[in-house]
Amino acid sequence: MKNINLNENFSHQNILNEIQKYCIDKKLEYIDGVVSWCEQNNVEVELIAGLIKKDPVMMSKLQYEAEELNILEKPKRLPL
Repeated sequence: MKNINLNENFSHQNILNEIQKYCIDKKLEYIDGVVSWCEQNNVEVELIAGLIKKDPVMMSKLQYEAEELNILEKPKRLPL
């Protein structure tokens, strides 16, 4: 298990990239992958949630996934 020291030489984007790579490597949904990554690295999910809120790409991936899993209500969209 790799411990992440969030006080020394880290970049928000590096952490989010590491989480994304973890999800792809483990073939996990992003929601499950974030929680699993946090557990493995002894990082609070709330801390990572703050980073995700600042990243529109990761936020949109999680929102889309939550809508598909019916965790969030799908917004009404105009037909194209």
